[in-house]
Amino acid sequence: MEVDSISRASSLSALFEDNEPRVPRSWWPQVPLLMWEEGDRGLSLQSPTVREGDANALLSAVFLRGNLFARGEFDRLPIPFRAVATDLETRATVVLDSGDLAQAVRASSAVPLVFTPERIGSHLLSDGGLSANIPVGVARSLPGVTRVIVSDVSGRPLNAEELAEGPLAVANQLAVFLFQQPPAPPRPGDVYIRVDVEGFKDLDFSPRALDSLRLRGRRAADSTLSRAPCLPRAPRRTPELPTKVGEVHVTGGTATDHEVLEQLLGLAVGPLDEQALSRELARLSQVDAYRAVWLNPAGEGAAVEFRTRIRPASERLAGTTVIYDNDLGPRLGVTYLDRRLFATPLEFGLALALSRRESDLTAGLRRYFGAVRSRLSPAVVAHLAEEDITIYQDGDEVGQPTTRQAVLFAGLEREFSAGWVLSGGFDGRLWLDSTRSFDPDA
Repeated sequence: MEVDSISRASSLSALFEDNEPRVPRSWWPQVPLLMWEEGDRGLSLQSPTVREGDANALLSAVFLRGNLFARGEFDRLPIPFRAVATDLETRATVVLDSGDLAQAVRASSAVPLVFTPERIGSHLLSDGGLSANIPVGVARSLPGVTRVIVSDVSGRPLNAEELAEGPLAVANQLAVFLFQQPPAPPRPGDVYIRVDVEGFKDLDFSPRALDSLRLRGRRAADSTLSRAPCLPRAPRRTPELPTKVGEVHVTGGTATDHEVLEQLLGLAVGPLDEQALSRELARLSQVDAYRAVWLNPAGEGAAVEFRTRIRPASERLAGTTVIYDNDLGPRLGVTYLDRRLFATPLEFGLALALSRRESDLTAGLRRYFGAVRSRLSPAVVAHLAEEDITIYQDGDEVGQPTTRQAVLFAGLEREFSAGWVLSGGFDGRLWLDSTRSFDPDA
């Protein structure tokens, strides 16, 4: 029931839609056709398949209660849990029984070509299905296990028509090939449940598909378990949920991240509001500051210690734009963003657009974490524009004056979660025009 509740409450389909790239405010109104982001080895083309920061924020939110129950040890959960992942360097199966619960699930479900691998300790981890798609051997090796219940939801390869639908379909096909493995032989007392997933793709998380799969899974389980030998009922433990935050440690990111997380998440020593923390974790993606925030709760009793680890978003982004206007013709642009200028919490943005008759340049400097609610952040934005205007008189062209405009804004901004920005400050404008070739009296 808890898995069912999580799947209903989570907007999984939104993570796999073909979305336009999320455009930094410094680039408005330009929308890049292609975006590059800085990684460990320079700039690379941004993946169009999934917004990783959104996915990680969602996992941290929906697994918060389990994370607080476990506090770093998955055997503390009401039902002991293991996440199975694959080491990409050796293809060895890695069984995760401790750490951050959301990060372990993220590593275990990192489908190749859709999600980037997750680094945990010395392992670079991807989907566990690459090495143990149905990890019966892992389950049998756990202490006290006498029988195994297998729920098989593996799919079939796609046909040519289905593969023509786009990159996600190709990723789906590769996943089917990679995850095909011979089944483990059953033992007396084991239960095998086969769910009919015909007609569904591995990465189809639409509400319609999820509702249908839940129903099919329920029917398959009810049908199979009703014929199975009596299943023993182990007593469910009820671990203690913490009620207050004892300590908070933050690693990764910059020196200002501790303050920012305290404001964004309420992550500070004092009373713990689980529901509020879950809501704010889900909203982390709106800040675009982090690729991932793994809480890593630890400790005993009523107080929890957060050993939070941050994976910052790419510090530098670049983009290219192509726009066609019937009057102005083709318009080409380049954009650049440095989220931590000179290792400070300052964001520098640049957007340049060029066409045959119009060109403009916008450069802005603002506090990077301006999206922190209840905070007014300083901003300085300069805009330069030049445009050639054709003047007609009695149907004849009589000149082409050139207009130039310079705008400087300096003041305070506050960004709201819905994308609205409230600005106040000094706005200075300078406008010039050239009449070298325009004389209406000539």
